[in-house]
Amino acid sequence: MIATERHSLLARQIRRFLGSDEGISGRCKALLDAVDDAYWQADRDRALLERSMDLSSQELLQANDALRQSLAQLQAAEEERARLQVMGALGHLVGGLAHEVRNPLFAITATLDALLANLEDTPEHQTVRRALQGLMEPTARLSALMAELLEYGKPLGRNLAAGPLGAVILEALADCRPLALSRGVQLRAELGDRERTVGMIRSRLLMALDNLVQNAVQHTPAGGEVVVEMTAVQEGGQPWARCSVKDSGPGFQEEDLPRLFEPFFTRRRGGTGLGLSIVQRVVEEQRARLVAANRPEGGAVVTLDIPEWRAPV
Repeated sequence: MIATERHSLLARQIRRFLGSDEGISGRCKALLDAVDDAYWQADRDRALLERSMDLSSQELLQANDALRQSLAQLQAAEEERARLQVMGALGHLVGGLAHEVRNPLFAITATLDALLANLEDTPEHQTVRRALQGLMEPTARLSALMAELLEYGKPLGRNLAAGPLGAVILEALADCRPLALSRGVQLRAELGDRERTVGMIRSRLLMALDNLVQNAVQHTPAGGEVVVEMTAVQEGGQPWARCSVKDSGPGFQEEDLPRLFEPFFTRRRGGTGLGLSIVQRVVEEQRARLVAANRPEGGAVVTLDIPEWRAPV
């Protein structure tokens, strides 16, 4: 009988040529044992090679995945840098244009005020008075547009200071309360830890929050509510303070979501389309993130994530 421990290939050869290894001894037996050992060692070497090749294939796939991710991140970074360059150039152009228009516009407004103040309130002057008064509204609207253009054109600030985000949110709600009262909209804050500290340029961050709350109030029907909520999130090893402005209006149109922060894009009659663009500019200088979405229960939500302050070491 062929020994059961013999390698199958060697056992087959013995059976084919010798019929059996019974009676084989001495040097022939030693040779068969050596060949048997070689077969088993070859199997072990092959298995080791296959495992190595399998591991190498997995490492290669992982390396390819890492390379694709790196390339995607690099492309995203290049696109973001190009976008910031374009927006910076646009801001410079817009700011220069607004500066040139503001001075003559101020003179026109002052002249209209003076003419109306000195115009006698007599029947023969009523036509002129109505014409002058009719110019006041468009010039005021144009003045407001120039102010927004100048704000949009401001260069990004870089010197952030530590400050409590809750205090800025409460001030923004106070600023927007008269508008909310006039429209029958409730304002509510859910701030949790009001002393949560972030890096900020306070005046600019306040302006951005004012803009977000005003926008929410303008899109909320009478009897509705705007809620500003502050929470803490942890992403990528970085703690963030999340400020969510939620309204109870109709929400954003889905096709508008990718364009909400583009300059001059608006669906609101009489709007300039610069409010959310200015917010986006402020977000960039605050090293923050801004996302707009619709709430499952109805209404819109704009979420502002700001890195929590880490003191320099």
